[in-house]
Amino acid sequence: MRSKCVHIIGPPIVSEEVAEIAMPRIHAYANRIGADVNVIGDKREFPSYPIAYERLQIYEAGREYEWNLSIDSDLLLGSDLIDPTAYLEPRKVSLMLSFPASECFSVDNRFFARDARNVLPVQWFLVASHLTHELWEPLKGEPSIHIGAVAELNRMAEYAYAYNVAKYGLELSGVFPPSVKVFRAEPSKDGQRTAEEVALDKLREWGEL
Repeated sequence: MRSKCVHIIGPPIVSEEVAEIAMPRIHAYANRIGADVNVIGDKREFPSYPIAYERLQIYEAGREYEWNLSIDSDLLLGSDLIDPTAYLEPRKVSLMLSFPASECFSVDNRFFARDARNVLPVQWFLVASHLTHELWEPLKGEPSIHIGAVAELNRMAEYAYAYNVAKYGLELSGVFPPSVKVFRAEPSKDGQRTAEEVALDKLREWGEL
């Protein structure tokens, strides 16, 4: 079994311009932690699903790895970001952020009812070992089967993650302490700065520009 793979997920969720800044940093991070790189871009394995669902290609692409890390292509990583696989528990799925699943999806099925944690892992940065590889398992059947549960089709992958966490009873943990340099750049709320400008300002704050 190979050690680890960083799967870079595109097209970008927020901004192509931010992805142009973030992608070289993600590649450098993968190199620094000794991980292979798999860029999941426009190649479709699930053509009947929204493009964002293609991140579930990790289920097959990552089978040979001890660890799989899924990172969005427009997520900014600091140059000193640590390797979470050095300290994470392999029996747990690790994530940066989560929300109550019921705020985004219908959770009216036996897996969510049995699990009762009501957890939605946010897809920006996720880590799972070979012991929790079921996290990446694609949903069964066509999207129409799941439309009633998912109001926003672009969140179908997050629904799959939440579904698999509940179905398999996967334990969860945080991937990084709050102080680490990982940042999601979005346009400022006042509309004065683009996502790219916000990203560049964050790099200046980090002393990396």
